[in-house]
Amino acid sequence: MARREVLNVTVCLMSLIGDNVFTVTVTQHQQIEVKRVTRSNRNRHLFRQLAYESCNAVFDPPEHDRILFTYDVHSPNNKLLVAVACYSAAWRHLSEPIGTSFLDNYYHIITYIFVKRGYKDQGIGSEIIHSMEREMMGHVRRPIRLQSASKAAGFFVRLGYAAVGETVNCICGGSALFSELINMEKAII
Repeated sequence: MARREVLNVTVCLMSLIGDNVFTVTVTQHQQIEVKRVTRSNRNRHLFRQLAYESCNAVFDPPEHDRILFTYDVHSPNNKLLVAVACYSAAWRHLSEPIGTSFLDNYYHIITYIFVKRGYKDQGIGSEIIHSMEREMMGHVRRPIRLQSASKAAGFFVRLGYAAVGETVNCICGGSALFSELINMEKAII
């Protein structure tokens, strides 16, 4: 699919904290709704299903992560699930990292983002990342970290993330897409 220009980005509700929903016009003919959802067996199934459609491997949102679903509100059934994401907010009471782990609770962590095939390269992933960043910074101002598949690192670089440390070679099962992970961080925005 040809890359579409992101047009006229208007956010109706900037914060996910209140209604947990906001609407964004991504292209001239496409509008998405990003919604924080509760953890349930149904939502877990939908998350796993879209992750599988996106990268041919099943991924679960971690137990304490916040989960976002993104819908195409102009789809034929009016609410087609087109992306899922999850993240963990930094622990507010920490004044410094508590260990040497890259994914320390001192930092905000973007765990996963999956966009359905046919909806990639339309600005949807960027809008989801920006919505997570706004909510994280509203919680506590800390750097944001993630581990990116090497194939997706350029996407995160365009959003202001930089590689930190060495590449991680992952020997766990799942998608070959995640066999090499790049530690990335975005400074406080």
